[in-house]
Amino acid sequence: MKKITPLQLLFGYIISFLSFIHAYQSWMEEREVAFYIYLGGGVLLIFLYSTSLTRYLLEKWRGKLSS
Repeated sequence: MKKITPLQLLFGYIISFLSFIHAYQSWMEEREVAFYIYLGGGVLLIFLYSTSLTRYLLEKWRGKLSS
């Protein structure tokens, strides 16, 4: 698996935040299908990057613990 950097994690959270912004705009324009697509995408991105962040922190913690 490719190592993920903290900068990539930050960009991932920014992209998911933008997805939530698009979902809100779609909801305000009463476009339900677009709202659910953007909302689902944002939730999946949050889940994906939170899992990656957890793995990154765990590997960093294990590295410091064994040193």
